[in-house]
Amino acid sequence: MKKRMKNSLLIPFLCGVLLLNVTGAFAQNKTTARYKVFLGNDPNVEYIGRTAQNNGSVSFDWTGVHLRTQVTGGYLAVKIGDTRGDYYDLFVDSKLAKTFKVTRDTVVVLVSKATPAAHQVMLYKRTEGEQGTATVYQFMTNKNGGLKKCAGTPTRKIEFIGNSITCGFGTEVTDGKAPFLPSTENSNHSYASIVSRYFNADYHLTAHSGRGVVRNYGDKNPMSNPATTMQRLFFQTFDINPAAEWDFSKWKPDVVVIKLGTNDLSNPAIAPTEDQFVKGYLALIASVRKVYGDIPVICMTSCMSGETLYQYVQHVVKESNDKNVHFVGLMPSLLNVATDFGACMHPNYEGQKKMASILIPHLSTILGWPMTNKVVE
Repeated sequence: MKKRMKNSLLIPFLCGVLLLNVTGAFAQNKTTARYKVFLGNDPNVEYIGRTAQNNGSVSFDWTGVHLRTQVTGGYLAVKIGDTRGDYYDLFVDSKLAKTFKVTRDTVVVLVSKATPAAHQVMLYKRTEGEQGTATVYQFMTNKNGGLKKCAGTPTRKIEFIGNSITCGFGTEVTDGKAPFLPSTENSNHSYASIVSRYFNADYHLTAHSGRGVVRNYGDKNPMSNPATTMQRLFFQTFDINPAAEWDFSKWKPDVVVIKLGTNDLSNPAIAPTEDQFVKGYLALIASVRKVYGDIPVICMTSCMSGETLYQYVQHVVKESNDKNVHFVGLMPSLLNVATDFGACMHPNYEGQKKMASILIPHLSTILGWPMTNKVVE
């Protein structure tokens, strides 16, 4: 997925490619003299991740939400908006074609001058909720083109509940001293996405930088307002907007991976007690059980927190008294300080691949998903 396509498949992308007047060019008529217009929620377009629909449009803000479809006729454009400034990766026929930023309502050409045969398109939101909320309004093909569902879509499903590491914070940087920039955040390079690709699984990333189980990063108190922690965000359709409750009947994973605790313990002087942390973590597991039933839950530690978090999470697993709650421990020795860290000393893509390599055999054993000779990438 990392190889770039030949430029012949795309019109060059410049400053968002404001190709058309967004109120005029995508006419209300289904078919114009040159184009066919499809609503954002067209049944031939699949969205993977938590979304909400309104009058034919589809909105989302969680990191890693992506859409996939097939286009025939050689041309595809999308009318898309964003409340702030999210970065997106465009894949055509599984190859990275372009990375671009959307800051307003605009029209972007995704495929142009391609062969008329079906081409698979995936548009991936690589930045997290605080960077903006996206809305996909419409798609446009040429008059002889159309949209088709992708064949052979994954049947396996994984949900990851996490923080900045799951969001891919700073994954595209190789200098641990570099500052954070939205342009270098890419959840498609996080351990969660890497693991999902390895097993050909669809996935939801319920993750937000700085959030914890009971304490968020930078909080002056050992316990944050519960409405701001991942215990609450787990129930939301949108990361940033708490008003809309997610309908868990829409999507049920085969397994949930929880990777939290780094922010809770980030300041030892103000950290929650072990009992406070364990109680909050068990409450989160109980929430998972309430909405998903008796599926496997994996409690994963962080390379950035050391032995204390390792001990706390082991305590959680023991106290759960649940044979379907599992422990996966990562220690700081896993990563090379010189090569495996990106912005603000978060694991970069190389570090994330190492983390994924630890989780993969555990998932294989727990779920019975065979390991293969696939490259971890």
